[in-house]
Order: sequence, then structure tokens, then C-alpha cells
Amino acid sequence: MKKTIKSFAIVLLFAAFIFSLAGCEKDNAPTNEEKKAPSLVGTWELKDPDYTSIYVFNEDGKGTYTLTAGDESDTSAFTYKVEETKLLVTYEGDEEATDLKYTLNGNTLVIRDSFDEEMTFTKK
Repeated sequence: MKKTIKSFAIVLLFAAFIFSLAGCEKDNAPTNEEKKAPSLVGTWELKDPDYTSIYVFNEDGKGTYTLTAGDESDTSAFTYKVEETKLLVTYEGDEEATDLKYTLNGNTLVIRDSFDEEMTFTKK
């Protein structure tokens, strides 16, 4: 009888040990690299010999776009929404959003407009 109880206790301890190991899964917390994913928030500049174009994206979904050519400058306020690789921008005074495709890689923002024209901005 003692042998049976001892064997049963060993089996229970072994089972408890196995179940405790099964509970030790890989931590699903984001890594440092995932935490440092590039963000659209900030000031982005495109410099061309003829003009300078600056987008400012704020955390609250609002921003400004400034186009400067020579001595003339024009700034427009906008709201924006990000949907995967699309950037939906609604400029002040417009009823419909402008649908822009974008990619973000570190300090480089590439925006492709509806005419498939590509613009490359650098984070300031």
C-alpha cells in the first residue's frame, strides 16, 4: 500500500512539474524594436529646387501642410486617418478625404498620390 501511495505521489509531482513548464510560454510583450516602430507623427519635409513641402502630423489626427515656392507660402490645416498603407487626409474646406498611399521606413516617408506621383519626405 505504501508503495502504491508513493508511486501515486511521484506521478502527481511529475504531472505538476510538466504542467508548470507548459505555462512558461514565450512572453508576448513587444520587443524594443517593435516599441520603436516608426511613427507618422512629426514634421516631414520635401525639398525640391523649386519648392519646399512640409507636412506636420500631430498625435490628435490633425496637422498642417505648407507649400513654399520662392517668396510665396501657403499653409492648409487638415485632419488625417491611417488605414494600413492608406493615409486619408481631409484638408480644411474640403468635404471628401484625399486617399494617399504611403510607406514609412525610419526617417523616410513616401507618399503616392491619386495620380501615382511619388513624393519622398524626410523627418525633421
